[in-house]
Amino acid sequence: MEEPMLSPKMRTIQSLSWSTYVTLMIVCVFLLVGCATSSEEITSEAPPASPPASVAVSFDDMHPSVRLAPAAGPLGGELAEIPVGDAKRGEALFQKDWGDGVQCLQCHSVLQDGEYIGGETGPTLNQVTTRRSKQWLFNWIWDPTEMFPQTQMPVFDWGGDQEVADVIAFLETLKVDFDPTIILSSGKSVEKIGEALAAPDAYDCRACHTIGEGDDARGVFGYPDLTFVGSKIRPEWRDSWLTDPQKMKQRTFMPSFNFSSDELNAVNAYLTSLKWDRKI
Repeated sequence: MEEPMLSPKMRTIQSLSWSTYVTLMIVCVFLLVGCATSSEEITSEAPPASPPASVAVSFDDMHPSVRLAPAAGPLGGELAEIPVGDAKRGEALFQKDWGDGVQCLQCHSVLQDGEYIGGETGPTLNQVTTRRSKQWLFNWIWDPTEMFPQTQMPVFDWGGDQEVADVIAFLETLKVDFDPTIILSSGKSVEKIGEALAAPDAYDCRACHTIGEGDDARGVFGYPDLTFVGSKIRPEWRDSWLTDPQKMKQRTFMPSFNFSSDELNAVNAYLTSLKWDRKI
């Protein structure tokens, strides 16, 4: 009987030595064991948590309530209205030495009779009640670390809600009331109108940002320097940022000013004019 014809592939396998078969089998076993082990390791680990969806949240949204019990912190306790503050008591607390010379004016400054008094570590406070809501200020003053754990602002040993409300009442007395419509109708150039809106007696951009040089520059270290911002950032980006900074960068310290379209155009025109004129 004739032997059956073998395919080239079968003839190749048949020609392999017994030692080659053994070697191939060992390699296959190792590969199978390795795959099974890796599979077990992968399936035994908990799948990574999905990152939270990106949602624009303002601090007023994050801290919508006021504490009733001081020990509960700004996010706990029963809901309550902010007490009516007393500006005189608030001024005394504002000037109080909390120990080791720690007081509000050690870090913050106020504009008084045309001159700044106080420190430069924190923002100027004259227009703070224009920039921030009473709710935001209450939660921030009570415990700033709840909102910014890395803040340099200390947590003071307040005697209760009333003391915080008193400080806010005093801060409201520092505010310079202004009417944006009067500034907008001044007949000045749009850049000059924007500069007036950014001034210390209006929205006070220098409360946080440095603009210019010398004593009038002000600003706080760590906040963006706007002296040459017109040479660095596109106007359309600034439009979006000034309209809703929280939407563009969650947890930013930059407040929303709720500018009208005319105010926005004027402030943006002023910032665009702040350019570095390099002379070679």
